[in-house]
Formats: sequence, structure tokens, C-alpha cells
Amino acid sequence: MVEYLAKATEEEAELPADMQARLGHMTGVIRDYGLLVLPPGWVRPLGNELWELRVTGKDGIARAIYITMRNGVW
Repeated sequence: MVEYLAKATEEEAELPADMQARLGHMTGVIRDYGLLVLPPGWVRPLGNELWELRVTGKDGIARAIYITMRNGVW
């Protein structure tokens, strides 16, 4: 499952269309196959249980910060 905070949804809407599509593809892979299959170029650990998705597009790169939850616990 992938959930967005309200602010993250607003920020996603401000991304260029190609980056929105790329992020949608990335979250689809997460939903369908899980985090463990993400290629190294897509994700990077930030420490303290935080991770970064790197979304590339014509206008550069955007970063989505996320955390994971297991069995309802952060």
C-alpha cells in the first residue's frame, strides 16, 4: 500500500507531467511488487528509517521522502 500525506499530494500535483507519470509508475511498482524490488537508482536510504525516491524528468530531479510501516507500526 502507498499513502500520501495531504501536503505530498499537493506537491505531486505541482510536478511537471512527466515527473508525475514517473512517480506514479514508481508507486505502482511498490504497490504491485513491494519495496525490495526497486532498482538502486530509484531509492536511497537517508537514515533514521527515512528513504528517498528519486524521480527524474526533463526538468531535473525531484525527491520523495518516505517511511515504511510493518504490521501497523512505523
